[in-house]
Amino acid sequence: MNKTSASRFAYNFLAILLFACLMLWGLGFNKGASAQTRRVSMDTRATVITPALTVTLMPTVSSTLTVTKTPGGISTPTPTLTATRTPTLTLTSHPGQPTLLAPDNGAVLPQPVAPNQWHFAWDARKGPCYCTITIQGPGVQISQQVNYYDPGGYTFVYQQPTPFADNQLSPWSWAVGVTCPLGSNGSGPRAFSVAPFLTLTPTPTPDLKTFTVTSTGAYDGWILESMSTSGRGGSLNSTGKTFRLGDDAFDRQYRAILSFNTALLPSNAAIQSATLRIKQSGSPVGSSPFTSLGKLLVDIKTGTFGKINLEAGDFQAPSTLKKVGSFGKTAVGGWYSVSLSPAGISKIDRSGVTQFRLYFTNGDNGNSRADFMKFFSGNSATGKPGLIITYTL
Repeated sequence: MNKTSASRFAYNFLAILLFACLMLWGLGFNKGASAQTRRVSMDTRATVITPALTVTLMPTVSSTLTVTKTPGGISTPTPTLTATRTPTLTLTSHPGQPTLLAPDNGAVLPQPVAPNQWHFAWDARKGPCYCTITIQGPGVQISQQVNYYDPGGYTFVYQQPTPFADNQLSPWSWAVGVTCPLGSNGSGPRAFSVAPFLTLTPTPTPDLKTFTVTSTGAYDGWILESMSTSGRGGSLNSTGKTFRLGDDAFDRQYRAILSFNTALLPSNAAIQSATLRIKQSGSPVGSSPFTSLGKLLVDIKTGTFGKINLEAGDFQAPSTLKKVGSFGKTAVGGWYSVSLSPAGISKIDRSGVTQFRLYFTNGDNGNSRADFMKFFSGNSATGKPGLIITYTL
């Protein structure tokens, strides 16, 4: 064998030896890693798991072959072997205790019957964890798994269709447990109680009664102003089947007096409303006074304006209360009506006669033409003025 062949043989032999060493060394590392893995697996079967860090070591092997030439001309390969282990870190942690937020300790919660609800809130470990809330009371236990929802955090809402009985109002408590892949933890209980269920007793509706009376024809009618702008009564009519409201061709104002016997109203009646109604008779003479003379106003007199019979002085006689209402401008079935103010209602005479004086805001429109409307009086067989009173006892 010449020198060149000997050198080649030596080189090949060393290379094969180096490869075999590398294989055996790698198997040793794998065996060590398996043993370590088995040890960790055995540890995880323990009742209490407390590791904070799991480290997995995988081998990294590198090799270098160095050939040097000897003075005799023969190269001698020199292998260099380098091995390192690169750790892979997996962070795991044991969860802390949940922090209960609401309701407060000792709170009194309403019955969880619609529209009321119980609202619970707390802080706990998030991530791959979940919580279980437990609510306990007399003969009751409620348990529910709750996942974390951002931004609402951990919350739970409870409601039921029927209230708790009086013997189930106390004691109550709630607590929360958190469960994570490598452990669990729980809060301490927080106490609360439940308010009694209030049964609303409906207020009985008063028996509303109605008292209706019509104007007495012998005492009602119209009064015409003595002169334009005099403000005093002149002529009158208490026997006609109609009365007039507006002005005449001399710009004198028509006013009307209506008389009602309200003595039949119970003395203990609590009056709820009072409505005065008059019915139109025929078409207006000239223009409608509702258009040309303003609002149709009402004064009230407890008793009579003067004597019970219609008098010219009733035109300007003092009233008990002025302007206790104004009629609407639109008739319903020919009827115009006004609801008396509360102050006006209080002046209704429960022991005798109540009278009303009707007139338009403007006494005349200065056009020297008659502008008035006629309404049925108490002397008419139909359509008499009416006073409708609702009351309770």
